[in-house]
Amino acid sequence: MTEKPAYGTTEYYKQYFADIIADVATGDAAKDAATTLSLLQGFEQAIFEWMNYHEDAVKNYRELHRRFLLGDTSENN
Repeated sequence: MTEKPAYGTTEYYKQYFADIIADVATGDAAKDAATTLSLLQGFEQAIFEWMNYHEDAVKNYRELHRRFLLGDTSENN
């Protein structure tokens, strides 16, 4: 039995990506082209979603910091 590589290592991501990119080499050119496009679009959408998530988090942290500086403990702000 082969031991799985540790999470976050280069070997871990190599195996992870190998599983994904294997889907674009089925031998059916039309299917592979469509899968390639879906893979790239999905990757871009995931990047956008994570950027939006972190941008929203920054807004919340700024509001928390603002209220901290003002000593604002009221519930309605």
